[in-house]
Amino acid sequence: MIPAHVIAAPAPAANVAAAKQGLENARATVATAMKKVEGDAPNAADLDAAHAALEALKEAIDSGAGQEPNDLDYARAALAARKELREKREAIDSRRAKMHIFNHRREIDAAYATMKADVKVAEGKDPSSKDFEDARAAISKFKKVVEPSRQFTSQEASFASYIQKLDADVAKLENTIDEKWAIVEGSKHRAKVEEARTDFVNKSNVLSANATDQQFSDAEAAGKLLQQRLDEGKILETKDKSYGPYAQKTRTEYAILKKKADELWAKTGPARLKNEIEPAAKDLRNSLKYVRSKKATEDQLAEARTTAIVVRKLLEKFAPEAKRNEEFGAYVETVKVALVETENQLQLRALDTAQRDFRQALAKLDRKAPTDEDFQIANSSLQILTKTLEPMNAKDPMLTQPVADARAWEREGKATITRRRNEIDVAAQQAKVEDARNKAIAAVAVFPNADAGEDAVKAAEAAVKDVVAALESGKELTGRDRGYAAYDRELNKRVNEFNAKIANKKLQLHAQATRTQLTEALANAKAKIDAARAPASTDADLAAAVKSVEDVNAFLEKQAPLEQQAGSYASAAEKARMELMKRYETLGLAQGERELRKMTVDQLVPGLALAHAAAASPDLKKQKADYEKALKLFKSCKDEGAKLIGDPQVAKLPVVIDGPATLKEAVVQCSQEYDATAPLIKPLTGLISFEDGPRKAYEAAIELHSKGKKTEALAQYDECIATGVTVGVRYPDLKDRQFTVAKTQMTLAELTRLCTAKSKELRGK
Repeated sequence: MIPAHVIAAPAPAANVAAAKQGLENARATVATAMKKVEGDAPNAADLDAAHAALEALKEAIDSGAGQEPNDLDYARAALAARKELREKREAIDSRRAKMHIFNHRREIDAAYATMKADVKVAEGKDPSSKDFEDARAAISKFKKVVEPSRQFTSQEASFASYIQKLDADVAKLENTIDEKWAIVEGSKHRAKVEEARTDFVNKSNVLSANATDQQFSDAEAAGKLLQQRLDEGKILETKDKSYGPYAQKTRTEYAILKKKADELWAKTGPARLKNEIEPAAKDLRNSLKYVRSKKATEDQLAEARTTAIVVRKLLEKFAPEAKRNEEFGAYVETVKVALVETENQLQLRALDTAQRDFRQALAKLDRKAPTDEDFQIANSSLQILTKTLEPMNAKDPMLTQPVADARAWEREGKATITRRRNEIDVAAQQAKVEDARNKAIAAVAVFPNADAGEDAVKAAEAAVKDVVAALESGKELTGRDRGYAAYDRELNKRVNEFNAKIANKKLQLHAQATRTQLTEALANAKAKIDAARAPASTDADLAAAVKSVEDVNAFLEKQAPLEQQAGSYASAAEKARMELMKRYETLGLAQGERELRKMTVDQLVPGLALAHAAAASPDLKKQKADYEKALKLFKSCKDEGAKLIGDPQVAKLPVVIDGPATLKEAVVQCSQEYDATAPLIKPLTGLISFEDGPRKAYEAAIELHSKGKKTEALAQYDECIATGVTVGVRYPDLKDRQFTVAKTQMTLAELTRLCTAKSKELRGK
C-alpha cells in the first residue's frame, strides 16, 4: 500500500516529465543498439554496446522509481521498460552464447582437422615410438581446445550433441592408438623383458655358499631391472593376450630365484660383512678410550675423528643388509653404540673449545672501547659455536644438558654483542651529531652581529644541513635504541629551531636589501625628474622620469607581502609612498614645462639650424625648402608663444637656445626670425624659375644645336623664350640682373632676345 503522505504530496509535473523523457531516450538507445544485435552477424562490440544501453536503461528506471507511485502513465511506461530490460538482456545473452558457440565450433573444427593429421602417422604401417608419443600429445592438445567450450553445452542442445560426438570420436581414436601401440610395441617390450629375465636367471644360478659379495650384488641389480621391465609393460598385459601369461610366469620365476638368493646370503653374508666392518670397529673402540681421557693428544683426537668417519660410512654402506638380516643388524647396533659415544665425545670437546673462545671474545667487548676487530672476532666465535651445535643431537642424554647450556650461552652472547654494538654505535653517532650541532649553534649565534649577511646565512644553512645529514646517517639506530630515538626527536626539534632562525635572518636581510633598493629607486626617480625639468631636457628625459616613478610604484606593489612580514620594511614602504606622491607632483611640473619648451624652444632651435643651412647652401631649391621649413617652425613658436608669455611664471621659464635664456626671450626671437626669413623666400622662387626655365632651356638648345639636332634645339629655344617672358613678368626685378648662362654674363632680357634670334635663325627667317 502506498503511504498516505506520498499520495497527498504528488511530485511536480516537471519531475515526472523529466523522468519520462529520460526513460524514452534510454529505450530509444536500446532499440537502436538491438537492431545490430538482432542482425545476421553481430560482433562483440555490438553486443557490448547493447549491454551498455541496457545498463543505461536500468539506471533511468531506477532514477525514476520515486515517480512511479505518483503518476499512472509513468508507472505504465516504467513497467514496459522493465519488461523490455529483462527480455532484451536475455536476448543479448542468447546471442552472445550463440556467437561464442559459433566461434568455438570453428576453432574446434580446425583443431580436430589438425589433430587427425597428426594422429594419422601413428595409424600407419610402421609407426615409431615417437609417432605414438606425438599422436597422444596431439590428442591431449585437442582436448584442451575443446574444454573451454563445454560451459555452453547447456545453452544449445545441438552444440551439446556435437561435443558428445567429439568425445566419443576421441575416445575411440585413443583406444585405436593404444591397440596399435600394443601390437607394435608388445613384441619389442617382450624382448626387453626376456633379456632382463635371462640375465637375472644366469646371475642367480651362479650363487652358492661360496659366492662373493659382488655376485650377490650383481644378481640383486639384475632382479631390480627385471622388476622394472615388468612394471613398464603392465599395460600390455590387458592389450596383448600372449604377453599377459608370459609376464605372470616371469614374476613367479623371479620370486623363486630371489628367495633362493636371500636364503644363501643369510647363511654366508653376515659373517663376510662383519669381517668388512670389524677392523674399523676395533680401531673405534680403541679410539674411544683416548676420547674419554682428559689427557688425549690432538693427534689421538684427530685419529678418532677419522675412524668415526670410516665406521659411519661402512654402516651407511651396509644399512640395507642390516635391515635384511637380523644377526648382522644386531652386530651393527653394537658398533653404532660405540660410534655414537665417540662422535658425542668429539662433539663435546669441540663444543667446549667453541664456548671457551666465545667467552674470551665476549670479555673483550666489555672493555671501555672495543674495536671493530673485537666485534668481528666475537661474531666469528658466535658463528663457530652455532655451527658446532647444529649437528649435535640434543635428544641424546649424553648431549642434552651440554647442548642446552651452550644454546643459553649462544643466546646471551648474541644479545651481548647486539647490546654492545648498539652502545658503541650510539655513542659514536651522538658524538658525530653533537659536533655538527655545536657548529650549527656557533653559525647561528653570529646573526645578531651587524656585519652578519648572506655569507653568515649560507654558513648556517651548511651547518644545519650537516646536522640533518648526521641524523640521517644514524636513522637505523632509532629502531634499535630507544634512548637514541628520543635523542633523534629532540635534535630534529633543534633543527627546526635553527631553520626558523635562518628563515628569520633571511627575512631581515631581504627586508634590508629591499629597503636599500627602494631608497635607490626613489633617488633615481628624483634624479630623472630633475633631468626632465632641466632647460635642455628632451622627450627621452621625460620618458625616463615617468618610467622611474612607475618603477617605484611597481616595486612597492611587488613587495607588498613583505610589509606583512617585516615591520622595518613596512615603515620604509609607508614613507616611500609619501615621497612617491611628491615625485608624482614634481613629475607633473616636469611634463608641463616640457610641453611649453616643445611649443617654443623646440621649434626655434631646429628653425635656426634650417635657416643657417639654407644660407650656406649653393642649391637654390634646398635654400628655399629649408627657409620654408624654418619659417613654419618660427611661425608656430611665435603664435603659440604669444599665448603663453602672458603668464609671468611661464615667461620666466628657463630655456636653452645658444645659451641660457627665458621662454619670453625665445618667443621674441621666434618673431624676429620669422620677420627676417619671410622676405628671403620670394627672390629664391624667381631665381629657381630662371634656373629651371630659360637658362636650362637655352643651355640644352646650344648642346642639341651643336650636335646637329635642329628640331630638338628649336623646341628648347622656344621653351627659353616662353619661360623667359614668364619669369620677367612675374619677377620684374630680375630683368636687369646679370646671370651666368653657358659661361657668358647676360641679363634675362638679353637671354630672351638671344633665344628669339636663334629660333628665327633655325626657322630660316
